[in-house]
Amino acid sequence: MVGRGARTLTGLLDPFGATPVPVLLERLRSSARAEGRVACLYKISPRVAAQARAAGWVIAPVATEVWLDPARFDLNTPARAGLRRKLRKAEKSGLRVTRALGLLPLDEMAGLARAWAVAHGGERGFSMGRFAADYVSAQQVLLARDGTGRLVGFASFHVTAAEWALDLMRPAADAPDGTMQALIATAITEAARAGARRLSLAALPPRAEDAAGPAALLWRRAEKGKGAAGLRQFKMGFAPQLSPRYIAAPSPAALMLAAADIARAIHRPAPLPGCAAAAETEIELDTGPALAADPVFVSRAS
Repeated sequence: MVGRGARTLTGLLDPFGATPVPVLLERLRSSARAEGRVACLYKISPRVAAQARAAGWVIAPVATEVWLDPARFDLNTPARAGLRRKLRKAEKSGLRVTRALGLLPLDEMAGLARAWAVAHGGERGFSMGRFAADYVSAQQVLLARDGTGRLVGFASFHVTAAEWALDLMRPAADAPDGTMQALIATAITEAARAGARRLSLAALPPRAEDAAGPAALLWRRAEKGKGAAGLRQFKMGFAPQLSPRYIAAPSPAALMLAAADIARAIHRPAPLPGCAAAAETEIELDTGPALAADPVFVSRAS
Protein backbone atom coordinates (compact mmCIF):
# COMPACT_ATOMS: atom_id res chain seq x y z
CA MET A 1 0.00 0.00 0.00
CA VAL A 2 1.53 3.27 -1.13
CA GLY A 3 0.64 6.85 -0.20
CA ARG A 4 1.83 9.88 -2.14
CA GLY A 5 2.67 13.02 -0.19
CA ALA A 6 3.87 16.36 -1.43
CA ARG A 7 7.47 15.12 -1.46
CA THR A 8 7.33 11.44 -0.57
CA LEU A 9 6.24 8.08 -1.90
CA THR A 10 5.54 6.10 1.25
CA GLY A 11 5.15 2.35 1.66
CA LEU A 12 2.82 1.85 4.60
CA LEU A 13 3.11 -1.04 7.04
CA ASP A 14 4.71 -4.39 6.27
CA PRO A 15 4.56 -5.84 2.75
CA PHE A 16 3.13 -9.29 2.10
CA GLY A 17 3.60 -11.81 -0.65
CA ALA A 18 6.57 -13.72 -2.00
CA THR A 19 8.62 -10.81 -3.39
CA PRO A 20 11.73 -10.23 -1.20
CA VAL A 21 11.76 -6.98 0.75
CA PRO A 22 15.04 -5.74 -0.84
CA VAL A 23 13.42 -6.04 -4.28
CA LEU A 24 10.38 -4.08 -3.12
CA LEU A 25 12.62 -1.41 -1.62
CA GLU A 26 14.41 -0.90 -4.91
CA ARG A 27 11.11 -0.73 -6.80
CA LEU A 28 9.77 1.85 -4.37
CA ARG A 29 12.96 3.90 -4.59
CA SER A 30 12.96 3.79 -8.40
CA SER A 31 9.30 4.80 -8.57
CA ALA A 32 9.90 7.66 -6.14
CA ARG A 33 12.87 8.88 -8.15
CA ALA A 34 10.83 8.79 -11.36
CA GLU A 35 8.19 11.00 -9.70
CA GLY A 36 10.67 13.41 -8.14
CA ARG A 37 9.81 12.18 -4.66
CA VAL A 38 11.68 10.65 -1.74
CA ALA A 39 11.08 6.97 -0.95
CA CYS A 40 9.99 6.16 2.58
CA LEU A 41 8.63 3.30 4.68
CA TYR A 42 6.28 4.11 7.56
CA LYS A 43 5.17 2.06 10.58
CA ILE A 44 7.09 -1.03 9.58
CA SER A 45 7.87 -3.90 11.95
CA PRO A 46 11.32 -4.65 13.40
CA ARG A 47 11.70 -7.50 10.87
CA VAL A 48 11.20 -5.25 7.84
CA ALA A 49 13.20 -2.44 9.47
CA ALA A 50 16.15 -4.82 9.86
CA GLN A 51 15.95 -5.77 6.19
CA ALA A 52 15.76 -2.12 5.18
CA ARG A 53 18.82 -1.34 7.29
CA ALA A 54 20.68 -4.27 5.73
CA ALA A 55 19.84 -2.77 2.32
CA GLY A 56 21.49 0.51 3.36
CA TRP A 57 18.39 2.45 4.43
CA VAL A 58 18.31 4.61 7.57
CA ILE A 59 15.69 3.69 10.17
CA ALA A 60 14.28 5.30 13.32
CA PRO A 61 11.56 4.30 15.80
CA VAL A 62 8.37 6.21 15.09
CA ALA A 63 5.52 4.53 16.99
CA THR A 64 4.49 1.64 19.20
CA GLU A 65 1.70 -0.67 18.10
CA VAL A 66 -0.68 -1.69 20.87
CA TRP A 67 -2.29 -5.11 20.49
CA LEU A 68 -3.99 -8.01 22.26
CA ASP A 69 -4.70 -11.70 21.76
CA PRO A 70 -8.52 -11.80 21.99
CA ALA A 71 -8.62 -15.50 22.92
CA ARG A 72 -6.28 -14.94 25.88
CA PHE A 73 -7.68 -11.65 27.08
CA ASP A 74 -8.54 -11.90 30.79
CA LEU A 75 -10.34 -8.97 32.33
CA ASN A 76 -9.77 -10.24 35.87
CA THR A 77 -6.10 -9.39 36.25
CA PRO A 78 -4.52 -6.76 38.54
CA ALA A 79 -3.22 -4.80 35.53
CA ARG A 80 -6.80 -4.31 34.32
CA ALA A 81 -8.34 -3.14 37.59
CA GLY A 82 -8.85 0.37 36.22
CA LEU A 83 -10.52 -1.05 33.12
CA ARG A 84 -12.93 -3.06 35.27
CA ARG A 85 -13.91 0.10 37.14
CA LYS A 86 -14.65 1.91 33.88
CA LEU A 87 -16.76 -0.99 32.62
CA ARG A 88 -18.77 -1.08 35.86
CA LYS A 89 -19.49 2.64 35.53
CA ALA A 90 -20.66 2.17 31.96
CA GLU A 91 -22.90 -0.72 32.98
CA LYS A 92 -24.45 1.22 35.85
CA SER A 93 -25.28 4.09 33.49
CA GLY A 94 -27.44 1.78 31.39
CA LEU A 95 -25.05 1.76 28.45
CA ARG A 96 -25.62 -0.99 25.89
CA VAL A 97 -22.97 -2.00 23.33
CA THR A 98 -23.81 -4.10 20.28
CA ARG A 99 -22.00 -5.33 17.18
CA ALA A 100 -23.66 -3.70 14.19
CA LEU A 101 -25.37 -6.13 11.82
CA GLY A 102 -26.92 -5.08 8.54
CA LEU A 103 -27.43 -1.41 7.78
CA LEU A 104 -25.53 1.07 9.93
CA PRO A 105 -27.22 4.12 11.57
CA LEU A 106 -25.12 6.36 9.33
CA ASP A 107 -26.96 9.60 10.07
CA GLU A 108 -26.46 9.18 13.81
CA MET A 109 -22.84 8.17 13.30
CA ALA A 110 -22.20 11.14 11.02
CA GLY A 111 -23.59 13.50 13.65
CA LEU A 112 -21.25 12.07 16.29
CA ALA A 113 -18.30 12.23 13.89
CA ARG A 114 -18.97 15.89 13.03
CA ALA A 115 -19.25 16.90 16.68
CA TRP A 116 -16.09 14.99 17.54
CA ALA A 117 -14.17 16.63 14.69
CA VAL A 118 -15.24 20.12 15.80
CA ALA A 119 -14.21 19.40 19.40
CA HIS A 120 -10.83 18.02 18.33
CA GLY A 121 -9.88 20.57 15.69
CA GLY A 122 -10.69 18.27 12.79
CA GLU A 123 -9.79 14.71 11.89
CA ARG A 124 -6.29 13.46 11.16
CA GLY A 125 -5.34 12.11 7.76
CA PHE A 126 -2.84 9.99 5.82
CA SER A 127 -2.39 6.81 7.90
CA MET A 128 -5.37 7.65 10.15
CA GLY A 129 -8.99 7.01 9.19
CA ARG A 130 -11.57 9.73 8.75
CA PHE A 131 -15.33 9.29 8.78
CA ALA A 132 -17.22 8.68 5.55
CA ALA A 133 -20.36 6.62 5.05
CA ASP A 134 -18.98 4.33 2.35
CA TYR A 135 -15.75 3.87 4.32
CA VAL A 136 -17.27 2.75 7.64
CA SER A 137 -19.84 0.63 5.80
CA ALA A 138 -16.99 -1.65 4.76
CA GLN A 139 -15.80 -2.07 8.36
CA GLN A 140 -16.93 -3.89 11.47
CA VAL A 141 -18.67 -1.37 13.74
CA LEU A 142 -19.53 -1.48 17.44
CA LEU A 143 -22.32 0.84 18.63
CA ALA A 144 -22.92 2.24 22.14
CA ARG A 145 -26.37 3.52 23.17
CA ASP A 146 -27.39 5.04 26.49
CA GLY A 147 -30.43 4.12 28.52
CA THR A 148 -32.70 6.17 26.24
CA GLY A 149 -31.47 4.45 23.09
CA ARG A 150 -29.42 7.44 21.89
CA LEU A 151 -26.17 6.66 20.09
CA VAL A 152 -23.36 7.95 22.30
CA GLY A 153 -20.34 6.35 20.66
CA PHE A 154 -19.02 3.97 18.06
CA ALA A 155 -15.79 2.23 17.15
CA SER A 156 -14.86 0.78 13.76
CA PHE A 157 -12.38 -1.95 12.87
CA HIS A 158 -10.67 -3.27 9.79
CA VAL A 159 -11.33 -7.01 9.95
CA THR A 160 -9.73 -10.10 8.43
CA ALA A 161 -10.08 -13.74 9.46
CA ALA A 162 -6.97 -13.44 11.63
CA GLU A 163 -6.98 -9.84 12.88
CA TRP A 164 -9.14 -6.91 13.94
CA ALA A 165 -7.51 -3.47 13.76
CA LEU A 166 -9.05 -0.45 15.47
CA ASP A 167 -9.65 2.54 13.21
CA LEU A 168 -12.22 5.14 14.31
CA MET A 169 -13.28 5.93 17.89
CA ARG A 170 -16.01 8.56 18.10
CA PRO A 171 -17.69 9.19 21.48
CA ALA A 172 -20.30 11.85 22.16
CA ALA A 173 -19.15 14.69 24.40
CA ASP A 174 -21.66 13.58 27.07
CA ALA A 175 -21.13 9.83 26.68
CA PRO A 176 -21.23 7.94 29.99
CA ASP A 177 -17.89 7.34 31.65
CA GLY A 178 -16.47 4.07 30.34
CA THR A 179 -18.22 4.18 26.96
CA MET A 180 -15.11 3.71 24.84
CA GLN A 181 -13.74 1.04 27.17
CA ALA A 182 -17.02 -0.85 26.80
CA LEU A 183 -16.85 -0.59 23.01
CA ILE A 184 -13.33 -2.02 22.88
CA ALA A 185 -14.05 -4.72 25.47
CA THR A 186 -17.04 -5.86 23.42
CA ALA A 187 -14.93 -5.84 20.27
CA ILE A 188 -12.36 -8.07 21.98
CA THR A 189 -15.11 -10.55 22.87
CA GLU A 190 -16.51 -10.49 19.33
CA ALA A 191 -13.04 -10.91 17.80
CA ALA A 192 -12.41 -13.93 20.01
CA ARG A 193 -15.72 -15.47 18.95
CA ALA A 194 -14.77 -14.90 15.31
CA GLY A 195 -11.47 -16.73 15.84
CA ALA A 196 -9.22 -13.69 15.37
CA ARG A 197 -5.73 -14.24 16.76
CA ARG A 198 -4.92 -10.57 17.12
CA LEU A 199 -6.71 -7.30 17.88
CA SER A 200 -4.73 -4.13 17.29
CA LEU A 201 -5.56 -0.96 19.19
CA ALA A 202 -3.49 0.89 16.57
CA ALA A 203 -0.33 2.81 17.36
CA LEU A 204 0.84 5.31 19.92
CA PRO A 205 3.66 7.78 19.33
CA PRO A 206 6.61 7.66 21.71
CA ARG A 207 6.28 10.16 24.54
CA ALA A 208 7.41 13.66 23.62
CA GLU A 209 10.08 13.65 26.33
CA ASP A 210 11.65 10.60 24.68
CA ALA A 211 11.79 12.26 21.26
CA ALA A 212 15.15 12.08 19.52
CA GLY A 213 16.58 11.63 16.07
CA PRO A 214 15.17 12.46 12.62
CA ALA A 215 11.67 11.19 13.48
CA ALA A 216 11.34 13.46 16.53
CA LEU A 217 9.14 15.89 14.59
CA LEU A 218 6.46 13.22 14.20
CA TRP A 219 6.63 12.34 17.88
CA ARG A 220 6.32 15.91 19.14
CA ARG A 221 3.53 16.83 16.74
CA ALA A 222 1.56 13.75 17.76
CA GLU A 223 1.88 14.60 21.44
CA LYS A 224 0.59 18.13 20.85
CA GLY A 225 -2.81 16.86 19.76
CA LYS A 226 -5.76 17.17 22.10
CA GLY A 227 -6.13 14.12 24.30
CA ALA A 228 -2.76 12.54 23.42
CA ALA A 229 -2.02 11.68 27.05
CA GLY A 230 -5.58 10.49 27.58
CA LEU A 231 -5.40 8.25 24.54
CA ARG A 232 -2.22 6.68 25.85
CA GLN A 233 -3.83 6.08 29.25
CA PHE A 234 -6.94 4.65 27.58
CA LYS A 235 -5.05 2.09 25.50
CA MET A 236 -2.62 1.11 28.23
CA GLY A 237 -5.60 0.40 30.49
CA PHE A 238 -6.12 -2.81 28.51
CA ALA A 239 -2.64 -4.03 29.60
CA PRO A 240 -1.71 -4.74 25.98
CA GLN A 241 1.32 -6.09 24.19
CA LEU A 242 3.62 -3.45 22.68
CA SER A 243 5.54 -3.71 19.40
CA PRO A 244 7.86 -1.00 18.03
CA ARG A 245 7.24 0.45 14.58
CA TYR A 246 9.79 2.25 12.43
CA ILE A 247 10.21 4.82 9.70
CA ALA A 248 12.88 4.24 7.03
CA ALA A 249 14.37 6.14 4.10
CA PRO A 250 17.47 5.79 1.89
CA SER A 251 19.48 8.51 3.71
CA PRO A 252 19.38 10.66 6.87
CA ALA A 253 18.32 13.71 4.84
CA ALA A 254 15.57 11.72 3.14
CA LEU A 255 14.38 10.45 6.51
CA MET A 256 14.09 13.99 7.89
CA LEU A 257 12.21 15.15 4.80
CA ALA A 258 9.89 12.15 4.92
CA ALA A 259 9.15 12.63 8.64
CA ALA A 260 8.19 16.28 8.05
CA ASP A 261 6.07 15.37 5.02
CA ILE A 262 4.20 12.63 6.88
CA ALA A 263 3.63 14.89 9.89
CA ARG A 264 2.07 17.48 7.58
CA ALA A 265 -0.08 14.85 5.88
CA ILE A 266 -1.39 13.61 9.22
CA HIS A 267 -2.02 16.95 10.91
CA ARG A 268 -3.03 19.04 7.87
CA PRO A 269 -4.82 16.66 5.52
CA ALA A 270 -6.36 17.93 2.32
CA PRO A 271 -10.17 17.80 2.05
CA LEU A 272 -11.47 14.49 0.81
CA PRO A 273 -12.83 14.49 -2.76
CA GLY A 274 -16.47 15.50 -2.94
CA CYS A 275 -17.11 15.67 0.80
CA ALA A 276 -15.69 18.18 3.26
CA ALA A 277 -16.45 15.96 6.26
CA ALA A 278 -15.62 12.61 4.70
CA ALA A 279 -12.58 10.46 5.27
CA GLU A 280 -10.40 7.58 4.22
CA THR A 281 -7.15 6.02 5.35
CA GLU A 282 -4.84 7.60 2.80
CA ILE A 283 -4.97 11.05 1.20
CA GLU A 284 -3.11 12.94 -1.47
CA LEU A 285 -1.53 16.24 -0.46
CA ASP A 286 -1.27 17.80 -3.89
CA THR A 287 -2.57 16.22 -7.08
CA GLY A 288 -3.52 12.76 -8.25
CA PRO A 289 -5.64 10.01 -6.68
CA ALA A 290 -6.38 10.05 -2.98
CA LEU A 291 -5.18 6.50 -2.45
CA ALA A 292 -2.50 4.95 -4.57
CA ALA A 293 -3.08 1.23 -4.89
CA ASP A 294 0.35 0.68 -6.37
CA PRO A 295 1.73 -2.80 -7.13
CA VAL A 296 5.25 -1.51 -6.48
CA PHE A 297 4.87 -1.98 -2.73
CA VAL A 298 1.87 -3.77 -1.30
CA SER A 299 1.16 -3.77 2.42
CA ARG A 300 -1.24 -5.27 4.96
CA ALA A 301 -4.39 -3.19 5.42
CA SER A 302 -4.15 -3.60 9.18
